[in-house]
Amino acid sequence: MSRIKAYENPDRGPAWCAEGEMGDFSYYAGADTLEELSMLIAEAAAESGDSPEVILVSDPDADEAPIASIDLPVIVPQ
Repeated sequence: MSRIKAYENPDRGPAWCAEGEMGDFSYYAGADTLEELSMLIAEAAAESGDSPEVILVSDPDADEAPIASIDLPVIVPQ
């Protein structure tokens, strides 16, 4: 199963980041808001045909329990 970790970025750059695996590929994205980040992940998932589990974490490098699970917005193909 594909899993993407979303987290607040403590460094310079985008306020929110996501990283993980989507299908057979690595995935990374950054955005100014969690809503925008969720939309980017949903668009990539729709293009890849994958349905990754998206979790909110405080530290992407730590092996910790997720803070929450994120439901992705539905992308309707045009």
